[in-house]
Amino acid sequence: MDVIIIAVPVDKTKNVVLEVLNNISEDTLVFDVGSTKENVCNAITNHPKRKNFSCAL
Repeated sequence: MDVIIIAVPVDKTKNVVLEVLNNISEDTLVFDVGSTKENVCNAITNHPKRKNFSCAL
């Protein structure tokens, strides 16, 4: 399993997460180290690879 850690300014996270999810394999785990998650989690709710992103609110 591959792991991708996203560490970008909070206002850029949503776009970066979407871009990453669009380009990963099914067995890649993605998470970010930003302080806020609600906007990101809401933005990817229906993404086909939503299960690959850790959204601990």
